[in-house]
Amino acid sequence: MQDIKIPDIGDVDTVEVIELCVAPGDSVGPDDPLIVIESDKASMEVPAGATGTVAELTVAVGDEVSQGDLIARLEGAAAPSAEPAAPATAETPAAPAEAAPAPVAPVASSVVIRVPDIGDADEVVVIEVLVSAGDQIEAGDLLVVLESDKASMEVPAEHSGTVEAVQVKENDQVSEGSELVTLK
Repeated sequence: MQDIKIPDIGDVDTVEVIELCVAPGDSVGPDDPLIVIESDKASMEVPAGATGTVAELTVAVGDEVSQGDLIARLEGAAAPSAEPAAPATAETPAAPAEAAPAPVAPVASSVVIRVPDIGDADEVVVIEVLVSAGDQIEAGDLLVVLESDKASMEVPAEHSGTVEAVQVKENDQVSEGSELVTLK
C-alpha cells in the first residue's frame, strides 16, 4: 500500500480540491491525475506517481488540503521503470507517450519530468533550477520553479532517483509538456 500525498504547493498554505479524477478500484499509472487542486493563483493536477489500484480516496471535492496531506492510497503500487514486471501498458513503445505531453513520461529506464498544465499561459520562465546532474532526490523534492505573468509554480519530483540530466536553465522559456529533468 502506498500513500499519495499533496506535493509542494508553493507559497500558499491550503488549496481546495476541485475535482476527483479517479474512484476506488480504478487502475492508475504514474501520469494519471488523481485529483485537481486549486489556489487563488492556479490549478494543478496531482498525479498518482506510481502504478497501482486506487484503494482509498481520503479527500472530497471542496476539501481544503495542505502540502503533505494524504489524498489517496494505492494497492500494488510500484514506481515506473523501477520494476521490470510493469503492466503491459507501461512497456509500449515510447512514441505514443510522447504524442501527448504529460508531467512524467517513462523513457527506457529513465523518467522525464515535464512542464505540467500551466493553465492559459502559452509559455512560462524557468526562474530557479534546484537540482544538478548526479543529485540524489526523493519524491516531493523541488526540481524547478516556473513563473508566468500571473503566478509562480514549483515543480516537484514525483519519484525518487538520481538526476540524469537537467534540460533547462534559469531564464529559459518553456511551455506545457517541455522536458525539464530526466531521472534514473
